Amino acid sequence: MSIHDFLERNDALQFIEISNGKVPDEEFVILQANENIQTMHAYIIFDNTYDEDNHTPENIFQHFYWFLNVPVNKDEFICLITGNHKEGEKYFRFEHEDGKVMHYFFWGAKKCVWNNKGDQAHLFKINLPQLIIDIPPSKNA
Repeated sequence: MSIHDFLERNDALQFIEISNGKVPDEEFVILQANENIQTMHAYIIFDNTYDEDNHTPENIFQHFYWFLNVPVNKDEFICLITGNHKEGEKYFRFEHEDGKVMHYFFWGAKKCVWNNKGDQAHLFKINLPQLIIDIPPSKNA
């Protein structure tokens, strides 16, 4: 069994924009929900970087973010900011005057993620069984 057995691409979310920045707090990814989403916690986003000729992967799954347990309705937007919220928040919801809703998630990364030409963003829905395994302590402990 591989990691690919638990991941699936789907059309529930679509990329709207990826903005790279010089600092993490100015870098973001915007998604839009094409259907009601029970929880964003079922989704992960990650990048991989390619060499200068854009043919050979250099860092597969270098940066990885697992969304928080937040429902999102159809046509609402999700903004994942690479850096931190100035007051330490990990998430907040904002309804604009025009009625559009934006869900802001804060990754908390200390370095930019979407900063190299040739980077690719991947968004997957996770299909994990409800199984948690406790890892035993090290025999050397």
